[in-house]
Amino acid sequence: MKRIVSILLVAVLTAGLFTLCTVNAAADNGKDVLIERASEWDYIVYDSGEDDEPTGWLDMTDDYEWDRDQAPFSGPNWAQSIANTLFPYQMFTAYLRTTFTVADPAVYKSLTLYTIYDEDPTVYINGEEIWSASGYKDGSYNEIDVSDAIDVLTPGENVICVFFCNNYGGAIFDLELVGDKADHVYSELISAAEEWEYLVYEESDTGLEAEEPEGWLDGTDGEEWDVDQAPFAAPTWASGITNTLLPYQYFSAFLRKTFTVDDVSAISGLKLNVIYDENPTVYINGEEVWSAEGYKDKDYLSFDISESIGVLVDGENTICVAFSNVFGGALFDLFLVAELTEGGTVPTPTTETPVPTTETPVPTTETPVPTTDTPVPTTDTPVPTTETPVPTTETPDPADSGLINAPFDPGALVVWMLG
Repeated sequence: MKRIVSILLVAVLTAGLFTLCTVNAAADNGKDVLIERASEWDYIVYDSGEDDEPTGWLDMTDDYEWDRDQAPFSGPNWAQSIANTLFPYQMFTAYLRTTFTVADPAVYKSLTLYTIYDEDPTVYINGEEIWSASGYKDGSYNEIDVSDAIDVLTPGENVICVFFCNNYGGAIFDLELVGDKADHVYSELISAAEEWEYLVYEESDTGLEAEEPEGWLDGTDGEEWDVDQAPFAAPTWASGITNTLLPYQYFSAFLRKTFTVDDVSAISGLKLNVIYDENPTVYINGEEVWSAEGYKDKDYLSFDISESIGVLVDGENTICVAFSNVFGGALFDLFLVAELTEGGTVPTPTTETPVPTTETPVPTTETPVPTTDTPVPTTDTPVPTTETPVPTTETPDPADSGLINAPFDPGALVVWMLG
């Protein structure tokens, strides 16, 4: 579903759920995402009362037949909309396992676990328990310092295992593992929520007809461009992080701005971080550097475009974006980050607007799991959660006015994902 109805957005924003109240690991400078949220895991799950802990599961010497699917995991009832895999039992014990690669553990000064859980998880790396908790924290991803576990990492392949269970109500589990490296220097060339020039043309829901303005990539078009602040959205079903509403629900839009690089030779890598809906194409100095089909409108995603460093020039550079909308809501913003060689300097933009912080991970299906929940026992002290059902219809309601111009929460900006 491309948009959540306004009542759910109001509840989520009011309760402060799925915001980056803790550091967003996917947007921090100098960090490696070792395990991403919504990754695939091997798993074994037992109906409650039939638990048989797999012998050898921690070191992969067992001979069990493991299933494999994508996190977050949940039970069949009262599942959150972010759940990608539903276990066959509501009350269960589950064992998860996957591998990840570390080139050199010595480069990390800290290790952080970001996890959402319900309930009673225990996490192991290479057979050693690194963290456990009682009860549940199912409102958002929680930041846990597991830096002591750096000592259990090994160069090459590492094994991470998770036990969790469910004895009452709903269930959820997912994690992200992030290593913080001390020896990288980054500079934002373009920040999130900056001002852009833009042109927008009305379209219908039957398809796109507008043509690209001739000369728009190099500024020779002669058009009168408007200027306003990203993220941009359509007037209906707009995301709560929106700053500028375009005048049409269905449209073709063209964005343009300049940024400065003092010394291209000081740049060793380039990351594009983007949230979009839909079908964006990004150009730098007239050359296409990235494009995507469809939409990813839950959080900023990071893409390595280091092969495009060669299109940068010393001095002023021009970045242009084309995106469109022919169904439902719309959204676009980006920020651009350079990794610097030792001693290199690249100007940091003066705009210090924080990255908008929609925290919900991106499910792989556009049909969210129904989320009617029952009360959680009062013996737990949970992070406040709102498990209001997410509508299962894919067709937007034109009468829905949406939410606009919700305030930003402060958050971190960029991760440099190696891989």
